[in-house]
Amino acid sequence: MKPIQGKFFLASFDLKSISREKIVILIMFVCSLLFIPAYSEEIKSTKISDEVIVISGGGGNITAVRTREGILVVDSFASPQEAREARRLIAEQFPGFSIKYLINTHHHADHIWGNQVFNEAVIIGHANIAKNLMRDYSETLKEYEGYDDKIGALEIKLKESRADKSEDTEKIEKDIARWRWIKALCDEFIPTPPDVRITSDASLKLGGKTFELMYFGTAHTDNDLVVLDREDEILITGDLLFYRKCYIMGPHSDTRNWIVLLDKLIDNSSQYEHVIPSHGPPRGVGVSALEEQRDYLQALWDAVVDARQKGLTKDQAINEIKLEQYKDWLDYDRIGLDIEACWAQMERSGTEIF
Repeated sequence: MKPIQGKFFLASFDLKSISREKIVILIMFVCSLLFIPAYSEEIKSTKISDEVIVISGGGGNITAVRTREGILVVDSFASPQEAREARRLIAEQFPGFSIKYLINTHHHADHIWGNQVFNEAVIIGHANIAKNLMRDYSETLKEYEGYDDKIGALEIKLKESRADKSEDTEKIEKDIARWRWIKALCDEFIPTPPDVRITSDASLKLGGKTFELMYFGTAHTDNDLVVLDREDEILITGDLLFYRKCYIMGPHSDTRNWIVLLDKLIDNSSQYEHVIPSHGPPRGVGVSALEEQRDYLQALWDAVVDARQKGLTKDQAINEIKLEQYKDWLDYDRIGLDIEACWAQMERSGTEIF
C-alpha cells in the first residue's frame, strides 16, 4: 500500500481541485443515491472503545478515532447542519484533540455533504468522488432550485387546510418541515470534494495508528473505500455493508464484484473484531453481517439470472422474484429496485453467468 504522509500523497496521485463556489441544491439522491432525509433523525454517539466512537443519524454512521496526534473521521453526514452536530459530539468525547483527517467512503450525499464543516482537516477519498459529486448536483439543480416558491405554496395550502379542517394538514406540515430543512441546506451548502484523491489501496499513519484504505473496484459505486483501523481492529465499510437492508444498489453498481470483495473481507476477518456498517447498529456487528450481505447479493443475482434464462421480461421478474427469506429486512418492499439494478448490469455486460 502507498503511504500517505502529511497533507499529500506521493506525486503520482491526482491533486486536482474543484472550485468550491456556493450553489443552490437539494440534498436528495437521484435514482441510486439511497438517501433517507436526515432532518428527522436523532444524532447520537456510541462508544466503541476509549478511542473510537460512532455518530449515528444524519443519514448513516460517522466513525471518529482518536490518536495521540489528533482525530481521524470517516464520512461527514448529509448536510452541514448534521455535520456540525457530529463535530460537537466528537469534541465532547475527545476534548482538546483536533481533527486531522476526514476520509470519504464514497460520493453519496449522506456520506460527504457535510465535508465543508471539517475545513481544517485533510479530506481523502477516491479520485472518482469529485466528478460524481458535481454530476449529482448538476442533475438536480434545475429541478429543485425553487425551494422558496415551494415553501410559499405549501404555507398557503396549509392555511387553507386548517380552515377546512382537512385531513391533509399533518402531511402538509411535514412537507413544509422537509422543505425548510432543504432551504437551510441550500443556503449554505458548498460542494467539497476530497483534497487528496487515490485510485488504489493506500495507508495512513497517525498518532501510532495505521489506517488502511482499500479500493476493490466498482461495487456499490465506482469509488467505494473500506477503512481498516489496525490497532483498534475495526473495519469501516461505508455502503459496502448495509445492515439487513434491501434497496442498496443503483444503476452504477456492480453486483458481481461486490460479492467478490465481500468474500475477500470475510476471508480476512482475523484482522478485525468490529464491523461498522454505513447504516445500521454501530455496535455488535461482526463478520456474520458481511456474510449476510454477500448471501443477499448472491441470491438476488441468481434469481435474476434464472428469470432471464426462463425468458421473463424485466417487469415480470420484478413481479415474480420474492426472496421471502429477506422479508424482515428494511426496505424489503423496494427489493424490485435491486432486481432492476441487477437486470441493467446484465444487459450492460452481456453476461449472465457468475
